[in-house]
Amino acid sequence: MLRLYGVVMTTIGRGDSPSFVPADRDRELAAERTVAEIGIRLLDGAYSSWLAAESEASEALCAWLGAAGRSREDAYCAYVAAVDREHAAAHDLQRLFEIAARSAGTRVDVAVAPLV
Repeated sequence: MLRLYGVVMTTIGRGDSPSFVPADRDRELAAERTVAEIGIRLLDGAYSSWLAAESEASEALCAWLGAAGRSREDAYCAYVAAVDREHAAAHDLQRLFEIAARSAGTRVDVAVAPLV
């Protein structure tokens, strides 16, 4: 084994110019780091989606409450659809959070009502 720039390396190959590859533990750490980065991006995307859906549901509610006549029925349908999208986004966010917490070995102390 050889330490190169603070990284433990092993040599593989024969001949005049051996190739250097990271030691197994370094590969494992790099893979864990990559998985963690992907998880963070997934959670961030799910949170952003939920936040946008929640905002749209709030806007649809205001539109429904301010509508009159025939447009009130259309506004109600738009509100129900927006609430459904917000609910789905909240469910996705909750599931990703639970998966991330479980894989990190973290106990989830946040009291979250289960989504139906």
